[in-house]
Amino acid sequence: MICDAEGKPIEVNGYWTDVKKLGASADEKLIEILGIIEKDVGYADRIMNDLLEYSGEFGLELLEANLRSIIEEALALVSIPSSIRVRNLAND
Repeated sequence: MICDAEGKPIEVNGYWTDVKKLGASADEKLIEILGIIEKDVGYADRIMNDLLEYSGEFGLELLEANLRSIIEEALALVSIPSSIRVRNLAND
């Protein structure tokens, strides 16, 4: 079930329900495609719910950091071509 941020269910198959009511008059290919979409929406819903469950709740913590050293550490991880000059102008 797909829910909004408040946990209320969101209707994702209202159109599909209307097409099923058409019965034989609905194009078979349309019904097949909508069936695939309905199945894939269910898969996506399960993936999202699994990700939400896996991620859980976490808190962020504000920390002081030295921007110059962060930049230096990041630059140490990459290969910079000799034709490029890098200047770290961050304050200490």
